[in-house]
Amino acid sequence: MSNLFWCGTSLDDIRAFPKAAKISLGRELDRLERGAMPSDFKPLKNLGKGINGVYEIRTREDGDIFRVAYVAKFGDDLVVLHCWQKKSQQTSESDKKTIVKRYKEYQEIKR
Repeated sequence: MSNLFWCGTSLDDIRAFPKAAKISLGRELDRLERGAMPSDFKPLKNLGKGINGVYEIRTREDGDIFRVAYVAKFGDDLVVLHCWQKKSQQTSESDKKTIVKRYKEYQEIKR
């Protein structure tokens, strides 16, 4: 079982999602905590040098797209980096910057 660690405002952000999205993403995070793979996820690539092992869990609710970026390979920690509502097919630069910033901050905390 992994320890769940929320970076920045990610916990507050997911709490602000619609109920159905919170339930769906919560189930996926629970699967990850228990060592199973989420049902709908993909790696986030091209985030920068040294930023490895970042994935996003995906859900659609009432035509809206919600995402959770996480890292599952920091020892026993499952690290939630960012939670956001996606407005287009591409992940925005501001969302990518948030993910990279929180990834680096978490690395500093764990040193």
